[in-house]
Amino acid sequence: LRKEGLLWVDKKSKMYIVTLGALNGLKPGSSLAVYDGERRVGDVTVDMPLDVVSYVQPTKRSLEKMDKDSYRVVIE
Repeated sequence: LRKEGLLWVDKKSKMYIVTLGALNGLKPGSSLAVYDGERRVGDVTVDMPLDVVSYVQPTKRSLEKMDKDSYRVVIE
């Protein structure tokens, strides 16, 4: 099972999508760590897992400062 994927940030709709899904073991409420390179920049929680992608929301630390279009995510 893949434990790493990408977080895509759609700034217009404020939607966050990860390239991991139910096939990777994600369920509503699953937590993922967000990295910019090797630096951990925050966490997201799964709202709606689909087969190969999931919709997520930022948790704890704000991801407002995210200016890139994508980040690395890791299932913890």
